[in-house]
Amino acid sequence: LASAALRFEESSAIKLKVSEGNRLAGSFIVQHSEKYHIELIDTDGVMNSQPITYTINAIPDAVPKIEIVEPGKDVVLDESMIVSLRMDAKDDYGVQAIRLVYRVEGQSEKDTTLPLKTWNPPQTAVYVEFPWDIDRLGLFPGDVVSYHAEAIDANNVTGANVGSSNTYSIRFPSLAELYNEVESEQEAEHQGLEALFNEQAEATGTIDDLLDKIRKSQELTVKDEKTMKQVLENQKQIEKTAKELLENMKQTAQQMEKNQLFDLETVQKYQELQKLMDEALSEEHKEILRKLSEALQQLQLS
Repeated sequence: LASAALRFEESSAIKLKVSEGNRLAGSFIVQHSEKYHIELIDTDGVMNSQPITYTINAIPDAVPKIEIVEPGKDVVLDESMIVSLRMDAKDDYGVQAIRLVYRVEGQSEKDTTLPLKTWNPPQTAVYVEFPWDIDRLGLFPGDVVSYHAEAIDANNVTGANVGSSNTYSIRFPSLAELYNEVESEQEAEHQGLEALFNEQAEATGTIDDLLDKIRKSQELTVKDEKTMKQVLENQKQIEKTAKELLENMKQTAQQMEKNQLFDLETVQKYQELQKLMDEALSEEHKEILRKLSEALQQLQLS
């Protein structure tokens, strides 16, 4: 053979290297499906007249698949201002990067792109976890952020493909919603405090009855002793509940101050109420424990 080439229906011919008289070698990049044949010319200049036609079936490179697994739905921001994201992606060529694309509705027509992670070498299946701090976006009550994730594959032949996830939204609660939420929390806290004070009053009455019985030199029954132990156990639970309730009140006050739902005077009054409740519950608790101690001493002396 003097020369050889690959002849395509649409693409340019590819010249083949001839060695040892009858060995051919060459390479090309498949861009699309098409037919070709091998053209051979010998040293006498004779060409193969009826070459066999071959077909190349090119399988198009699919775009990467990406999904926002968490939260995987529209959400309303809570006071942490953090939205925890998890994105899963896969691609036949391999995923080389994942990015987040978002915009604040009504503020800008242009999307903002936030690169999250890259892989070198690319991986066929990847995931990314990202705690998104929405506070940095400077949102106002009622604002909505729409976002989606994009995965970029490693196709360096026809160009990288970009796959997109579903689009979700993150909504900053309106002032009315924030106000109603704080109002509901305050109502629950007031009811909790009222229940605690009622329990304390009941415990005080029970201990006073037992002390009165001991002072009158009446012997306590087994039931009385069980009641005393039960009051002591209840005090431990009340102390725990009071601490939790007061911590909730503290968080509510911080939320009121952060979201500027009330004027400074109202917030300060609420904080003073929290302090007074703390002191009142502590004094009630100490008084009951003192009376319990007195009852136990009287019981030992009798």
